[in-house]
Amino acid sequence: FPVTIEVNECVGKFQGHDFSKIQARFAVQLKLNNSDVSEIVQKRVLEKNEAAKEPLLNIFQRHEASLKTLFSFGEGSTKTNKDFSIDEYVNSYPFLPYQYELFQTVIESLSENNAFTGQHKSVGNRTLIFVFQKIAQELADENLGLLVTFDKMYDQIKDLKTSITTTIDNAAKRTDEFTLKVLKILALVRYKEKDFKASVQNISILLIDNLDVDLKQLRIKVQESLNKLENDSYIERQAEIYTYLTNEEKNIEMQIKATEVDKAELADIFKRTIFDEQLSTKNKITYAKNKQNYDFAIKVDDRLYGRDSELAIHLVTPYTNLTEAQVKTASLNSRELVIQLKEDSNLIKDINIFIQTEKFYKNNYSSRELESHKSILDIKKTQNENRKKDIEKRIVTLCEEANYYVSGRSIELAGELKDIITNGFGKLIEAAYPQLKLVDRIYLEADIKAIANQDAYSDALLITEDMQEVLNFINEKHRSAIRISVKDIVDKFKFIS
Repeated sequence: FPVTIEVNECVGKFQGHDFSKIQARFAVQLKLNNSDVSEIVQKRVLEKNEAAKEPLLNIFQRHEASLKTLFSFGEGSTKTNKDFSIDEYVNSYPFLPYQYELFQTVIESLSENNAFTGQHKSVGNRTLIFVFQKIAQELADENLGLLVTFDKMYDQIKDLKTSITTTIDNAAKRTDEFTLKVLKILALVRYKEKDFKASVQNISILLIDNLDVDLKQLRIKVQESLNKLENDSYIERQAEIYTYLTNEEKNIEMQIKATEVDKAELADIFKRTIFDEQLSTKNKITYAKNKQNYDFAIKVDDRLYGRDSELAIHLVTPYTNLTEAQVKTASLNSRELVIQLKEDSNLIKDINIFIQTEKFYKNNYSSRELESHKSILDIKKTQNENRKKDIEKRIVTLCEEANYYVSGRSIELAGELKDIITNGFGKLIEAAYPQLKLVDRIYLEADIKAIANQDAYSDALLITEDMQEVLNFINEKHRSAIRISVKDIVDKFKFIS
């Protein structure tokens, strides 16, 4: 029964190419849609008798309640998110119903991106139906309950360009079997970023090999493999989405990662995001209770930006590896609002690669560069712009959820970031200047003249608590035989008026 998909069905948009040699292989040419493919595979390749169906029905019924959770693809992959019935499960076994359409669109996306070799590079030499048949034959003797993982589709595509396969071939010599499966899946979905997000969650689903799987442990295992692949530059990560790198892309990625980054450059990213873009108050904050502006110094990981001041806002990033207890203790004897960001190892990695990519692009993009390299660098530049936006959002979120300390005490703050920092700085002002509470009004120059012209004897009973503090300061200096000027008094009390 020599039935296959009509070539034009898969590659209708490539009408200008000559597919006569491929088409000539098949005696009967039928126009099939996605449902036809699954139906033919089920009836001609996977058909089961009643005795074979019975244990599969039992497996499905035992797991039916958890299937929706088990095969719930994440945001951005809605086309893949389809519930399946008991009949679909039994008829498709050992495949899963979502795999038909996903694999067909994978082949189309690879074709559209010129990933195949030969004169007829818009398609592979093997049809979708043949791929399902071949995999089913290879797994015929496996234990009942085993499911086909999506990486097995890669092994049946023999006509991919070496720019794609070289990465897999090299990795096969250096990594473990499971990590290689992850890499093969990423190679397959390389050009499906618009409708399939290669996240830890989605990759894990494609690697489910039985319905008894511990999905939490599987995700941990997938994450470990992704970390290995990213560290070895087989893939790249953009926020939480992973992308397979061709051999040429891998070489450029390795050069980018070899670019040196200074610790100060990392701190600069935090400083610009929080103080220049979010706070943007030019090193002054208005204290709500007296409407007065107070200067502050900016520090990031003990590095001072600009002028020093009596008060400071000090941002402590995850790069320092300091514990909460260490940061809290360090704030005890300082006049600083200390903001300790919580651990986020991916953020530090992303800032690092952002700086490296930015430097590499500036230093290497030129008219003398190969067109293929320029194209890759242009993509890197666009990705880096998106990476920057993502980094800034995550830094703001980390600051909103950070630990805030004043004088060795943890303080609770909530709201938008600018309000959080402003209110936190108000707590610092109150801790640094405890006598501030004595001032219940703002004295203008006219008030000072009026007070100076009053009869000292008649106004003895009008001395307020804040005035008494000033008088105590004067008397203290007088008892120590220290001459005191108006400037000395102003310097002593200027931050509480």
